Amino acid sequence: MSTTIKRIANWFYHADHWCRTDLIQRHIVDEREYMARWITYMDRSSGRLGRKRIGYESYFVSRTLSPHLERSLGCDALFSFRYKNQIKILCIESKRPDFRGRDDWDNIDMTKSTPASRFTKQIRKQQVLANQGVLVYEMFLNDEQRLQTRPGYDKLGSSFVRRGIALDHGQINIDPNPRAWKWEDADTIVRKQSIESPVDIKYLVEMILSCQIGNRLNLDSFDGDSQFVFEDGGNTFNLPVPDLKTILENQSFGQKIERFIEQTGISQIGFFQTESETFWKSDNSSPII
Repeated sequence: MSTTIKRIANWFYHADHWCRTDLIQRHIVDEREYMARWITYMDRSSGRLGRKRIGYESYFVSRTLSPHLERSLGCDALFSFRYKNQIKILCIESKRPDFRGRDDWDNIDMTKSTPASRFTKQIRKQQVLANQGVLVYEMFLNDEQRLQTRPGYDKLGSSFVRRGIALDHGQINIDPNPRAWKWEDADTIVRKQSIESPVDIKYLVEMILSCQIGNRLNLDSFDGDSQFVFEDGGNTFNLPVPDLKTILENQSFGQKIERFIEQTGISQIGFFQTESETFWKSDNSSPII
C-alpha cells in the first residue's frame, strides 16, 4: 500500500479522533455537530484545495440543515474519490448511542402508514445507494474515554458497521411490533462487525483507495459538468462531481450542489481527486453491501 494512501487515510482518522475528543469534552452535542466539525477539521488541515504535493486534491461542502428535513437516501455524509472519469462513493449515516442507558437516540416514526424505527427506515432508504454500487456504512460515535473503550469499538475514533449487518439486525424493529434501537443493539452489531473485521475510517479509506472494496462508477456529462445520478424509482438526484483543478472557475457548481443537498439531506460532502494510477491500478474492487 502506497505512502500516499496511508497519509490520506490517516488524515481522515485524525479528524475523527479530534472530533471524539471534542465529544468527550462536551464541545459537541449531537451527530450533526460531529459530522460538520469532522468536515471542518479535514478542510482546515488540508487547505481548501488539498495536498497536491502528495498527489491529490480535495474540496469540502458543509451545510447545517433543519433536523426535520427528510434524508431521502438515509445518510448524512458522502465522500467521492475520483480518478479521471470514474469515482468511488462512500456514504455514511452517523449515530450516537447512549451507553449510559438513556436510550433516546432512536424512536418510532408514527407519521407513516407503517410505523418503524427511524434508524431502520434510514437503513432501508440506503438500498438505493447500495443498488448502484455505493459503499454504505453506519458510523457509531463514542463519548467513552479513549483507550478505555468497550470490546469491539475503536479505541480512538468512531466505529463503523457495514450496512448489510445493520440491515439484518434492523429487521426486528419493524411492524407489527416496531421498537426503537437501544444501545444494546448498536453494541451487538459493532461487535459482530469486529468479528468479521474491525472497521474504522482509516481502514475504510485505505481499502477504497487500494481498490480492495467499492465499485468504480462512471461519471455522466451534463451541462458541461461531470455528475453521478442516483435513481430512486421515478426520482433522480444528480451529484455534481467537479474537476477540482478548475473548481474555482466553475460558477454552476454551487447551485448544483445546493440542489443535491436540499433533495437528499446529505449535508456533509468531501470530494477527492487524483491523477495518479496508484489509486486505481488494482482490479480487486468489489461491492460491499
